[in-house]
Amino acid sequence: MSIKEGEFLSLLGPSGCGKTTILRMIAGFDEPSSGELLIDGSSALGKAPDKRPINTVFQSYALFPHMTIKENVAYGLRRKRWAKSRIPQAVQDSLDMVNMGAYADRYPAQLSGGQQQRIALARAVVNEPRVLLLDEPLGALDLKLRKQMQLELMRIHRQVGTTFIYVTHDQEEALVMSDRIAVLNGGIVEQLGSPRSLYDSPRSRFVADFMGSSNIFEIDSGDSKAKTVSVGGVDISVQNTEALESGTDNCAVIIRPERISVTTGAKADADNCVRGRIVESAFLGPMILILAEVPFGTLNVKIPYYGQDTDFEQGEELYFSWQASDAIVIK
Repeated sequence: MSIKEGEFLSLLGPSGCGKTTILRMIAGFDEPSSGELLIDGSSALGKAPDKRPINTVFQSYALFPHMTIKENVAYGLRRKRWAKSRIPQAVQDSLDMVNMGAYADRYPAQLSGGQQQRIALARAVVNEPRVLLLDEPLGALDLKLRKQMQLELMRIHRQVGTTFIYVTHDQEEALVMSDRIAVLNGGIVEQLGSPRSLYDSPRSRFVADFMGSSNIFEIDSGDSKAKTVSVGGVDISVQNTEALESGTDNCAVIIRPERISVTTGAKADADNCVRGRIVESAFLGPMILILAEVPFGTLNVKIPYYGQDTDFEQGEELYFSWQASDAIVIK
C-alpha cells in the first residue's frame, strides 16, 4: 500500500482486521515481522518512535492531567529543544487552529471529552509531523459531537496539509472524511480507493456489505453478451459483466437499497421492475426502510422521507424498480 503525501487515508474494517497493528508499525510501537516500511522513501525499520516524523492521536486523549492545556501542547516542543522564545506563539497558533485558544490555562479535567480531543490534536499538530496517525480518536464521543469533530478534522487537514492516516470501524465516518479508504479484512487490504469508487464499484462481497447496506443475491446463470443474470428464476439486467467471464460460480449481484424506487404501478422506464409484498417498514427520520418479499428473495429498500403522509402497510403489494447500472455483479 502506498500513501500519498498530504492525503487523508482511512484504514477501515471490523475489529481484529489489523487496522491498529498497521498504525502501530508506522508509529514504531511494533516492528513488522517481514516487508518494508518507507517514510519519504527511507526505511523506518529499527527507528524509535521519537525518531520518526510522526505523531499519534489516541482515542484516550493521553493528556497529562497535572499540566495546563498550554503546557500539554508545548510538551513535545520542549522535548525537541525548541527555542523558548518560539514556543508560546506556536502553542497559541495550534490552540487557535482547534478553536481552543481561550482554554490555554485550564487543566484537562476541566474540559469536556470533545475539548480534550481537540487539545490532543493541537498537541500532535504543533510538532509539525510529516504524518499524523489517528487511532479512532472520535470513538469516545457522542454521535452529535463526533459528526461535528469529523468536519473539524477535515478543516484542520486542509489547513495544515499533513498526511493523515485515520483508523476507524465506522464506514460512514470514513466516507465523510477520506480522500481514499483502505478496506481491511483479516489482515488483507480488500480494496483501496476513493469513497465513491468503493461504494459504487465494490470488488468483493465483503467490501459491498461493509461499505453501507446491500442486497446481495446469488446468481444462478448469466449472459455477458445480453448483460443479464438470472436470480431465483428472474432475469435481472446488469451493466458490468466482467465477473461473469470465468463463469457464474460464486457470482452474486448487489443492489443498494437507496437505488430502488417504489411505485404503485410498473415503472416503464426502469431496466428492472418486480412486484413485491411489504413485510415490514420503519421510519428512520430522513429515510423510510422497507422490507419486501419479491420473487427472488427479500429486498431491503430505502426511500427518502420528504414529510409526505405515506404509510406502507404490511402485506401491501407494490412495484420495485432499479436501473441496470445499479445492479453490480461481483465474485
